[in-house]
Amino acid sequence: MTRSSHRIWWAVLAFAVVAIVVSALVIVADLRASGGEPATAAPPESAPTTVPEGEPAPPTTLADVLPSAERTDGLVGTYGLAPSSTLTQLATVTTSHPQCGGIFTPGTATAYADSPKTAVVIQSFRLPNYEYADAVVQAVVQFRDAAAADAFVEGEQRRWTACERIWITEQPQLPGFFTGVVTVRDGVVLAGTTAGRDNFEWLCQRGLTAADDVVIDVKVCNFGGSDKADVLANYIADRVEAR
Repeated sequence: MTRSSHRIWWAVLAFAVVAIVVSALVIVADLRASGGEPATAAPPESAPTTVPEGEPAPPTTLADVLPSAERTDGLVGTYGLAPSSTLTQLATVTTSHPQCGGIFTPGTATAYADSPKTAVVIQSFRLPNYEYADAVVQAVVQFRDAAAADAFVEGEQRRWTACERIWITEQPQLPGFFTGVVTVRDGVVLAGTTAGRDNFEWLCQRGLTAADDVVIDVKVCNFGGSDKADVLANYIADRVEAR
């Protein structure tokens, strides 16, 4: 390299360094003039823990395990159910066959009379302004322990079976109903009943099962007949086990 070309190379290098320094000073000046600071990456925030949209919160009390009217509609295929009543004591029902009262109505005092129960919640839904239409009764009865709850379901299944295919009158709710055959599906004891008066038949399906120390006792009624009592009972059983 000649002396002249060497001087030219150093001149170019010096010019480049000066240009870089000037550019950096201009950037810093602009940031200060705007009150800003060089950007730094923000630490990621942890996502909040939420219940999935449309899902109920985890249950904490016995009443919490029961689905809302809207969710019950989705489970059993009804539409427009609304709350009718909520009880925290067993239902008093008088029938022509007291030993069979439990086959039609959930949570009756006669069915649970001698059981070691500790708490009860009975929730009823029906279509507003209709006496006999879509209706759901869902009861949960807490027992002393899981063994007692299982024993009750086994005993009630025997009582229901002894009451198959008979006509039972019940007051004050209905003039009478005919009992169907008792079966078991997906761990739920099922029984169909048909209530009749004048020219109509109101079809109901009963469902009974246990989860932990809780007996789940449900009824689904409509004019077309329902086969979803086991779906409702098992949904509630899952909620019981999630406590």
